[in-house]
Amino acid sequence: MSSDSAYFHKVEAALAAAGLCQPTIVLDRDRLDQNLAALTRSAPQHMSVRVVAKSLPSYELLEYVMERIGTERLMTFNLPMLTELVRRRPRATHLLGKPFPVRAAAQFYQDAPATAEPDIQWLIDTEDRLKQYEELATSRSFALQVSVELDIGLHR
Repeated sequence: MSSDSAYFHKVEAALAAAGLCQPTIVLDRDRLDQNLAALTRSAPQHMSVRVVAKSLPSYELLEYVMERIGTERLMTFNLPMLTELVRRRPRATHLLGKPFPVRAAAQFYQDAPATAEPDIQWLIDTEDRLKQYEELATSRSFALQVSVELDIGLHR
């Protein structure tokens, strides 16, 4: 039996002993810390790491990872997540991982605290969406940061 196989059998036995019989998130903090240290060592000095927020199942875990690797850069995928992360980490920068309907951006700014000046790069995938975001920015009298998504034929 390989060491990985033995490790997973040990985890499976611990879950069974705990009476857990449905999908459960198991976090091995030692392995997580080893992976974060490897990432920190291997990332080129001139590049900043961005944490993909949807891949982490809790805000506390997300904050733990951000602190361990020393970043305030996030990729965010939905409005509730963006709203909560801006509330919890007001100095974080957000690159959206998918284009949001302009209604979602308008809702975000409607609900954001008046003192909040979040650093968000709204993802734009079409000319129509760009026009909608331009109208939103004009109506609210502020500038928006946008990133343009280009389809180079890989359809991903």
